[in-house]
Amino acid sequence: MTTSERYQWNKKRKQGKLKFLLNDGVLRAGLPLSAVYYFILPLFSHRTTVFSSPLRLVVSFLVFDMVVGVSCGLLLWFLEEHRYKKHR
Repeated sequence: MTTSERYQWNKKRKQGKLKFLLNDGVLRAGLPLSAVYYFILPLFSHRTTVFSSPLRLVVSFLVFDMVVGVSCGLLLWFLEEHRYKKHR
């Protein structure tokens, strides 16, 4: 981990895990992955996503986004913490 990477991670650490999970996990990782899963992949497969209403689509998309985003965020948090502590 370089000095600049340590500096950036230290700034994110000070903001806290919750803010990191929301910003880097849900918004930066979960949202794009959810969009690919729900809207792009069906274009290239024979699978169709059938929802009885747009509201059900939005709710399922948001729930999927939260689950994927928080999972990715937690993984990133622990990996960066490990790197930070290892090169302290």
